[in-house]
Amino acid sequence: MIDSEIKAFTWLKLPSDKYDIVPQERRVSTCQLEVSIDVDDLLICDPVDNKEKMAPLRVLSFDIECNIPDKRDRFSSPKSDSVIQIANMVTTYGQAVPFIRNVFTLGSCSAISGTQVLSFEDEKDLLMAWHKFFVEVDPDVVIGYNITQFDIPYLLCRSRTLKLPEFPFLGRIKASPQRMPVRDKTLFLECPGYEGRLILDVYHHIRERFPDLQGEGIYKLNGVSMHFLGQRKEDIDYLQIPALQNGNADSRRDLAVYCLKDVYLPLLLFEKLKCLETEVKDTKEVHVPFNVMRVWRPCIEIAKQCLHAIQYQYVTADK
Repeated sequence: MIDSEIKAFTWLKLPSDKYDIVPQERRVSTCQLEVSIDVDDLLICDPVDNKEKMAPLRVLSFDIECNIPDKRDRFSSPKSDSVIQIANMVTTYGQAVPFIRNVFTLGSCSAISGTQVLSFEDEKDLLMAWHKFFVEVDPDVVIGYNITQFDIPYLLCRSRTLKLPEFPFLGRIKASPQRMPVRDKTLFLECPGYEGRLILDVYHHIRERFPDLQGEGIYKLNGVSMHFLGQRKEDIDYLQIPALQNGNADSRRDLAVYCLKDVYLPLLLFEKLKCLETEVKDTKEVHVPFNVMRVWRPCIEIAKQCLHAIQYQYVTADK
């Protein structure tokens, strides 16, 4: 991207006589359209800073709930604790109202107004149904609160525990599954991305962009929601989760509403704080892909030096 001067989120024009449409049987991706073109034939359009002229990206916000261990000094582990709910909302970038609201629950769940409830008796069925939903929605941007250190790694590790080999294929490249580091704790920079999709963790965006927030627990979802939105999470302590899950359809409904709120608040923060616009601005400055910025932040200055070197005939100062 540095050599070709292509910036992130730049519109590209493909001359009609310069590309070939790849036949269905030869496609390596799940994209609606796949073409083959020489990089030298790509035409770079003028930069677009108007939000209304950006592509109508599909944004998926999701959150999971897991069983809580009996021992209160131990956190949920994907090796032993089930995923009991996954809530989702899907919007088109720039539009505040989700056009999909659903929740996948382990066990029956009473109806929730404006939300599709999908209940399963087997956790494997729940996870594979969510996988099917995710692939069919085909999100361009995946967001949530601390999803890179909890939700995404947990789902991948849990699917491995349950021996679901098809689950990690959540990206747009057919032969490229998500691969987890072999360790119990996943760091933000190590979280595997989805090929062909963008990941924006609202938690890490806020920690980095607003480092001076004051107060106990201010960077928890409840704290930042109160600070920026004047809204709170649902009033349920995480220690109540086992009782709600083991209760009845009505108690699981209460848990689902709690989970849905944890999906909606990051969506509101994403929009209000202009998270995507801010991240895109940074990627444009250094000519690297959006997802590279998430895992390559310590090397931003190196990228800037490379860009400067190219602009001045590959000569850069020795610092």
